[in-house]
Amino acid sequence: MQADECILFFAILAPPTFSPASASQPPEPAIHLIKMSNLSPMPLTDQIAGVLELMFRQKLHLATHAAHSAPSIEVPPSMPSALLLECNGIADALVKAIRNPVRLQWDIDRYCDSLSIQPTGQNEVLEAELERKWPPPFGESKIRIDQPATLVDMHGHILAWILPRVLIPDRQTKMLQATRALHLAIAASKPSSTTASWRHNPLYFLPPEECAQFPAGSLCLSPGWFQQVREHMESGRLETSASLKLEGGRSWLRDIHDSSALLGAILAVVHPTLYAAGRQYLGLIQQDPELREMVLNWSSPFNALQVIANRETPFHRDSKTRYTFYDLLATLGNYTCTWLKFPAMRVAIDYSPGTVIAFCGKAIHHGVTRADGERLIYAYFMREGVQNRLGILAPHWMQASYYASHIGMCTVHHRRDIMPKTDGDENTMQGMETVDGSFIGRTKLAEVMAKCMESQISES
Repeated sequence: MQADECILFFAILAPPTFSPASASQPPEPAIHLIKMSNLSPMPLTDQIAGVLELMFRQKLHLATHAAHSAPSIEVPPSMPSALLLECNGIADALVKAIRNPVRLQWDIDRYCDSLSIQPTGQNEVLEAELERKWPPPFGESKIRIDQPATLVDMHGHILAWILPRVLIPDRQTKMLQATRALHLAIAASKPSSTTASWRHNPLYFLPPEECAQFPAGSLCLSPGWFQQVREHMESGRLETSASLKLEGGRSWLRDIHDSSALLGAILAVVHPTLYAAGRQYLGLIQQDPELREMVLNWSSPFNALQVIANRETPFHRDSKTRYTFYDLLATLGNYTCTWLKFPAMRVAIDYSPGTVIAFCGKAIHHGVTRADGERLIYAYFMREGVQNRLGILAPHWMQASYYASHIGMCTVHHRRDIMPKTDGDENTMQGMETVDGSFIGRTKLAEVMAKCMESQISES
């Protein structure tokens, strides 16, 4: 080991990577020990994920076991105070989300069995027939969500994590400033022909005279994937997106690094096995000398990102991902009056700037209304064909029972009958038992946050 190589381990208690329905008894969660070093993919992302994971577990433990002491957290001394404060706020939102489930009387596996192999969501006849077979779970009542929440099917599969306005203004500004390096590439991505796919159809973009903050366009980026003409081939090499090879792309990678890491860390909490699959992807492609440099600068566990500027999004499904995979959306800009809609569920989600949403974009028919102002979306996703090409095992649905059974990094009674229960209003999870225990660390979270506040006051 080199003298300057920093090693850190943290644990992610991950759910099984296959369907519990296929086994007579639910398997015990696996414990993934992630080794972080300056030679590993995403070292900063892993570090943030470790802290965010422990903050989330501590806060969830306190929320559900108020009479018990909270486990301690060991915080890396190199992590900036401002970043710790951001993690603290995100952890608060994640706890509120898991404790505020919107329950759908759908079986998502059976629902997806009704879809075609590569559903686009653009065939109105097929979507209407699907809605006839699967009526809206709340009848014709429309559900509007403007607070942290999760969407959960009848078997506890988490289909969406909704975190409205969770990104602080400084983080949004930093991401917008980083995106300036991509403005030329974004503008060049907008075709002039109306015969293009809806994703690039100019009819859905703001006209140039209304784009003062950033140009309209839609740009896809990946450190290593199939070029479009080869994406259905099982052979052939993975390639870096052309825009990332240009100076603007390299500058953007540097400037977006910590923001992308922070968003990626959220995935480690909301879908740890998908996070692990993303790390495996990066670890494999960095063995290619032509991709290694790009991988070491790519701080997201997702294998692709679409930067969407000033575009309306019609109802569709993300056909090139997997039903069980999450897309992760982060909203930026100076707009108002926008909703992310799931029409088959009659659900509308507040899509204000600073919102982060992780959801199953292939399983859920979705679209975004036109914004009153300028809007920029960071849409991270996992291209299924790339994962398959590398032989990476696909995770199953994320289960709400995972969080019910692993609170506070304590030893757990692995009872088969422990499931999230409610107090009647479906807003409070109860019935979760743990054995007394704690994660021993040098610094308690409360002490860390107190120091953060002192630092902010002294700096001001």
